[in-house]
Amino acid sequence: IKRTEKTPSDESLAHAIQKSHELGMKVMLKLHLDIIDKSDGSWRGEIGCTREQDWDAWFRAYTDYVLYYAKIANQENVEMICVGTELSTAATVKGYKWNDLIKEVRNVYKGALTYAAHWDRYMDIRFWDQLDYVGINAYFPLTEKMQPTYDELVEGWDKWVKEMESFQKEVNKPIIFPEIGCNSADGAAIRPWEHVPRSEVNLELQKNYYK
Repeated sequence: IKRTEKTPSDESLAHAIQKSHELGMKVMLKLHLDIIDKSDGSWRGEIGCTREQDWDAWFRAYTDYVLYYAKIANQENVEMICVGTELSTAATVKGYKWNDLIKEVRNVYKGALTYAAHWDRYMDIRFWDQLDYVGINAYFPLTEKMQPTYDELVEGWDKWVKEMESFQKEVNKPIIFPEIGCNSADGAAIRPWEHVPRSEVNLELQKNYYK
């Protein structure tokens, strides 16, 4: 785990936090690890190891990464930290290791904590009880139509809402959406997680999606 040219500087991060607070907003510092070379279609959800000693090394490096930003969050009075984003393999195969990570974070940071689970994997996370909020990146597929109406989008949420409400009663934690959104184009609500450029602009669909 290392910085690249895409990593914001500490100074720019502090500036963004301070500006947000000046504007009366609360801040969630959302840690977002990504793969350097994604040319083969790999993504962060596949980050994993086959040997236990490699898992141990990875979690030590990841914990150091989180603690580094937790200290910045403390200095800037950040209200919440999202300790990970869509690390589906690491969060499910080695879910128990997150308990130690979260304990270390709480030793240096006193604000609220969440984790951003992929929309189809949030039920597989076993450390929600250690966090203050269940975080779901809510890119649920809502329709098969290219140009759905507002009412059809609302209907598309129905089964997902029921599923989340049932899950929320089990874990007894508030649910938040660290990420949500879709393209401003035809068909964007079919697979909202996609961000492929499209030529069929549809601002009305995106507006209805957010509404």
